[in-house]
Amino acid sequence: MQRLVRSLAAGLASAALATSAQADPVRDAVDAGNYFFLKAFAARDAQAIADLYTEDGRVVAPGAPPAVGRAAIETFWAGAMKDTQAVRLETLSVEGAGDLALEEGVVRLVANDGSESAARYLVVWKREGRRWHLHRDIWNVGPMGAATPSPADEPAPAATPVAGEEPT
Repeated sequence: MQRLVRSLAAGLASAALATSAQADPVRDAVDAGNYFFLKAFAARDAQAIADLYTEDGRVVAPGAPPAVGRAAIETFWAGAMKDTQAVRLETLSVEGAGDLALEEGVVRLVANDGSESAARYLVVWKREGRRWHLHRDIWNVGPMGAATPSPADEPAPAATPVAGEEPT
């Protein structure tokens, strides 16, 4: 009887570990999209960034008119790259519902003059076929302290590489 109980307990423990270790495919898709965004940014390839968006994607940046569609998004990012030396994305949460997902995060920027800034962002991702694309991309700027939620408010984020680094 003890052998049966031990065997059952071991089986339940293994099942629990396997369930907790399963990946979230939506989060994985968002992380992959962010990796390619950072890689394209590091290469100063605004067209590659624009291709990560839906055809009718929108970038809504502070103080700028919305960039609507891939051509306008390419122009926007080409301009943004001129003033920015490095970008780091930190995904705080991802929620999926069907073919849409919402990513909340913090972006940290290093300008060409070495100054640093941070902003909170929300991205609506849209699945088209088998690929996820940025669909709506909006952020706001503020003090660094305001950009980072308290650890009690958010789950621990997955590490996202700095533009130009390979993921670990």
